[in-house]
Amino acid sequence: MELKITQLSRFKFIVEAAGLSIIVTLARYLKDNIHHIHIWHGQHHHQFKQPLTLYHSNDDAYENKPKFEMPSRTKGGVLAPMAGLVVKVLVENGAKVEEGQPILVLEAMKMEGWLY
Repeated sequence: MELKITQLSRFKFIVEAAGLSIIVTLARYLKDNIHHIHIWHGQHHHQFKQPLTLYHSNDDAYENKPKFEMPSRTKGGVLAPMAGLVVKVLVENGAKVEEGQPILVLEAMKMEGWLY
């Protein structure tokens, strides 16, 4: 999909994709070591938060180790490849699904990923 973004003013943009055009307003700021991003379009508002983490180590062996531990998933649960925003659920709650069937669409780091 081709995406075109045109800046109208300091905080206002036109985003065009798949024949659609939308005007969005953005705000970004840092508060309490958390990046806050707000996006408004029409009467819709989306807010994203990302903690600012600084890490420095002189130990090369430690550099490649995970900086956190993840709990194992619960029975029947799904583990996403990365944290993100669920933008679309493709199945009803409680539905039986086949192996390899997409169940939701996850948006992370400006990319869309499908969870199967």
